[in-house]
Amino acid sequence: MGEADQRVKQHIHTALGERSTRVGVLIVQGIANSIDLIEEQPTAVIEAVSEHADKLLREEPKSPRREIREAFKNYCQHILAKLGDRPRAGLSHSGRSSRCAPAPPRRWPDCAP
Repeated sequence: MGEADQRVKQHIHTALGERSTRVGVLIVQGIANSIDLIEEQPTAVIEAVSEHADKLLREEPKSPRREIREAFKNYCQHILAKLGDRPRAGLSHSGRSSRCAPAPPRRWPDCAP
């Protein structure tokens, strides 16, 4: 095993030993998974999610999560606008995704120094 491989192995071992690192990875991956899930949904689902975020924004205008909800709503609106510009790939006539497998995981940036 080369020196670079040893450094990567040590880096991973140290990172996985720290709870805050594991939690941080789960948060980032959760956001990425949410985005992937939105992109795979029928229009009605995306509209419902956007409307729900809008409802929360109106009901809780001073929430510390306001900016995140706004970003989520805006992303849904962005996807809906893209879908309006062209037919949705991967959807059957019923509007359900014809794709059976989840999207592949996103690649993490290189952790080597």
